[in-house]
Amino acid sequence: MVRRSRLLRVLAILSFGFCIGSLPVQNIALPQYFQAQGRPEVLGLFLLCTSTGGIVGALAFGGLSRRATMRTLFVSAIVGSNVLLFALATLPDTLPLLVLATALGLIAGPITPIFNIALQAGVPAEVLGRALSVFTATACVAAPVGYVICGPLIDAFGAGAALLLLAMAMVPISLVALCSPALRTLDSPPLPAAPRAVAGQPD
Repeated sequence: MVRRSRLLRVLAILSFGFCIGSLPVQNIALPQYFQAQGRPEVLGLFLLCTSTGGIVGALAFGGLSRRATMRTLFVSAIVGSNVLLFALATLPDTLPLLVLATALGLIAGPITPIFNIALQAGVPAEVLGRALSVFTATACVAAPVGYVICGPLIDAFGAGAALLLLAMAMVPISLVALCSPALRTLDSPPLPAAPRAVAGQPD
């Protein structure tokens, strides 16, 4: 089902790339940086601000979707997160850093609701669980790939340079989101095709 749908294929690619670029930021680069600085409590504040912003952004999606298309919101979230990652790579002082963390959560907040809507609108209920498992497996593969890339970058160039390189690696993901015609169907998803019968299962 994911392979046959242009929209779901693009979303799977974007999910993989976004996880590679974003997860190492808060799980590898920033912990190493604040531990080296002797300020591990700032990491806790960063995660708090990011999570709070993400919750508010996700809740605000309902209202925003009445004023903008889902494609606009989705592309803005991907590109905006990429821009903020470049700003984060400067490793600013604590207050600007927490402002960036909150903004990052707010902007990225609609991504998960839009993913869920696209899946539920484009996949028959009979195979929705298996389609969801494809995206879950994609994230589970992408995370360690990002960690393996980020660790040596930090050892070689430092946390700031590693964050900058991660931001640069996300630029192609932003370009795919901006240019992909398949994302236009976020606003008018095609009706899901009936799933093919699976051997050993009743129709």
